[in-house]
Amino acid sequence: MTFAPANAADSPASSASRPVTEVVVESQRLPVENLVDRKVYNLSGDIRSEFGTVSDVLVAIPSVDVGIDGSVSLRGDSSVLILLDEQPLAQVSGPFVGEALRQIPADDIEKIEVITNPPAQYKAEGAAGIINIVTRKSRREGLTGSANANGGNSHRSSVGANARYGSSALGIFGGFTLREEDRQTQATSDRTVPQLPGEASLLTHSQFNQDLHRAMPSARAGMSYDFNDAQSMRVYISRGGRTGRIPSTNQSQSALAGGQVSSLTERDGVDQLWSMDSDQRVSFDQKLAREDEHLSVSLHHGLSSNRDTYAYTDLAYLPIAAPRYSHSLQRVDLASTDLNADYSLPLAKDESLRAGLSFRKDNRSYVNSSDTMNALNDTAVGDPSLTNDFRYRQLVRAAYVSYENTVWGWNVLGGLRLERTSTNAEQRTPRQLTLRSYAQLFPSLHLERSLPADATLTFSATRRISRPDAGSLNPYVDHSDPQNLRSGNPYLLPQLSRAYELGYSIDATRIVYSVTGYLRRNFNGITDVAQAVTADTVLVTRTNLPLSSSSGLELSANGRLLPALRFGLSGNLFHNQVNSFSLGAGLRTTTGLNGKASLDYHASAFDTLQLSFTHSAGRLTPQGSQGPSNQTNAGYKRQIRFNLLAVATLTDVFNGQGSRRITQAASFTDITQQHVQGRAIALGLVYNFGWRKARKAVVEEQD
Repeated sequence: MTFAPANAADSPASSASRPVTEVVVESQRLPVENLVDRKVYNLSGDIRSEFGTVSDVLVAIPSVDVGIDGSVSLRGDSSVLILLDEQPLAQVSGPFVGEALRQIPADDIEKIEVITNPPAQYKAEGAAGIINIVTRKSRREGLTGSANANGGNSHRSSVGANARYGSSALGIFGGFTLREEDRQTQATSDRTVPQLPGEASLLTHSQFNQDLHRAMPSARAGMSYDFNDAQSMRVYISRGGRTGRIPSTNQSQSALAGGQVSSLTERDGVDQLWSMDSDQRVSFDQKLAREDEHLSVSLHHGLSSNRDTYAYTDLAYLPIAAPRYSHSLQRVDLASTDLNADYSLPLAKDESLRAGLSFRKDNRSYVNSSDTMNALNDTAVGDPSLTNDFRYRQLVRAAYVSYENTVWGWNVLGGLRLERTSTNAEQRTPRQLTLRSYAQLFPSLHLERSLPADATLTFSATRRISRPDAGSLNPYVDHSDPQNLRSGNPYLLPQLSRAYELGYSIDATRIVYSVTGYLRRNFNGITDVAQAVTADTVLVTRTNLPLSSSSGLELSANGRLLPALRFGLSGNLFHNQVNSFSLGAGLRTTTGLNGKASLDYHASAFDTLQLSFTHSAGRLTPQGSQGPSNQTNAGYKRQIRFNLLAVATLTDVFNGQGSRRITQAASFTDITQQHVQGRAIALGLVYNFGWRKARKAVVEEQD
């Protein structure tokens, strides 16, 4: 962060006429670091991190794609494990990933680690890799903190504050954020369903509009304490949620190919949403006899509870029918407990051994109920066909060992992880029980060699798994949209992946270059499959594909063109291949180029301007294709005083958050275009307190 003169009375206006005693200039440290097993992106200079969320800052991270619904993928693969300080979050799973990441404030985040081929100490879950969100942990002497508030169009606003207290042995922090927003979504769908031979096809056009209003409060607190030089502990707790109201309208018209209209319907709905997430974690670290020998133990528990209450009015204009009123309730509870023990032992210079044990328990509960109003006596009548109680329990016990050494000039990191998984999927209405137990070995290898001219050569190979989430296993048929039904598949198998990477990077004084070639082969990949069940109704469920592969070349450059101008460029030239013979689509291949660019201009010691652009190319799916998307963001930061900062952001400058999806199944063809009102301007202030005492520590950290 850039600060004005240290004198409390100084400001940009007065500094020209007063002697400057001390100026803290921005660190020359580059925002990206290439390590043997990951890439680390520092967020200290990202303007969007002042008021934004984790979802906002991930948009600019190379290799990471963020969909218009907030979903996250790595190199186009959504099988991603998202961690907070190397621990999973219960709410960041299944269908709630996008919502959860929009609730985590970015001002607590120090850096983002992208680990496409994780080593053995990490869970083997997430075939595409891991995104590790690292929070700030600095312990500066005294009390420091900040308060912020911003507002923008579409009722988007946020207020928040955080404080930290540090001493030689104790560190305490806490904070809260309240975020509100409106988000409008429009979608159109054109579907063609062939009829019997000799009959005209049925054409269905649907128009969907949704207006989301929600508030998202969150609070977090933590403590770190050094008992002595050998023992320390850290405690972290957080709690957040969302409440809101989502009115929607879905109009649908069906006609024969000749133009004769056969049906005209409308569904008006109101979704009252509520969720509450909590996260508690404690860790203990014990230094042992040797230098750098230590044992760490951590316990983590996460809970996510979601309640969605829907009220629907179904109107039929052709053929004419009486209005139908119905209600439904969806309850989803996700609970996870993790216990981990890790031991590190230095053996000699550049040689070390690491081993550990872990235990993870997941409990998932999905409860659905629905009723229809009786028009004669205005009473609710339950619908057994739309009632569901699904419970899922999963145990994963793991052990790993890794060894690191320098051999013939190569830094070698090899590891082996064993995971045993036991699952219990219980469908209570009607009674159906599916038990499964299996063990898998996951080897990993990372090589690194330093070359002349500050260059580095790396190679890695890993084997990983993506287990189906509980929602994908739930066989309940969701009728929220009567023309687009969804259900899970209790017989899904886990996806297994083998990945290889070869990288070359140059870490020069002002610019970091890197090029990475990668290949990933997936077995039993999990994907959506759609089929027409009636003339105007489609059912989407989940299935396994025998084989798919993803390969490509990633290039990036980050650094300074001028002392005041920083840039970032990245591109991913990819080639995907999907074996869709089981779906009747044959072998499908696609090639495309994703790109990201950013500029960071320091016009003065007090003014910073940032621009960023993201392009995601279109991709083929097992049953069709997904169109491209673009997003342009801008931000401006003004240091008004040494402790007062003004920030303006413009998100999605050209309002380009849209998608076009084509589904070509054997029984129908569907073209869906969706657009989310993404353009948003926000103005805000950040006030820092305790800055004087922390100034020296800030300078030392950044240098």
